[in-house]
Amino acid sequence: MTRRKAGILISTVATISACALWLGIQRSQPQAARQTPHTRPEIVVLLHGLGRSPASMKKLQECLEQAGYGVTNWGYSSTRHRIEEHGQRLHEFLAELDAEPVVQRIHIVGHSLGGIVARYALTIKTPAKMGRVVMLAPPNQGSASARKWAPFLGKVIKPLGQLSDDPKSAVNRLS
Repeated sequence: MTRRKAGILISTVATISACALWLGIQRSQPQAARQTPHTRPEIVVLLHGLGRSPASMKKLQECLEQAGYGVTNWGYSSTRHRIEEHGQRLHEFLAELDAEPVVQRIHIVGHSLGGIVARYALTIKTPAKMGRVVMLAPPNQGSASARKWAPFLGKVIKPLGQLSDDPKSAVNRLS
């Protein structure tokens, strides 16, 4: 294994471990107690970043499932729609989870744009069963790269301009 691959592996494991600790994962349910995601009392909703897919959150999903959580690796077309559209859809999904009687707690883990989408969804309404929100490297105060590339790629990558570090950008106006 090369040094670079080893570094990436260590970084991935560290991220998963930190997230697991933050969510309080210290238990493991036996295989017989496993249930489908929407019948487990604690659900973790995973949100990938810009230009990614649910596959980028697969290792984290497996780790959380092994720990006994129900996991929804929520996919969305990150480049095709603006933050508001993704956030509205996520809000609707969270409301459905919140209404399920078996679900006692809903957690969110968002990477990059996924964290911003979660912020938007939670500004609409926070679910009554909301647990923890873990944000992995979100551009909460915007990104200089997004500001630089938005004039060229903004029509193709819809949320790019919204992620700018400009004080008037959507991400900087979002509570």
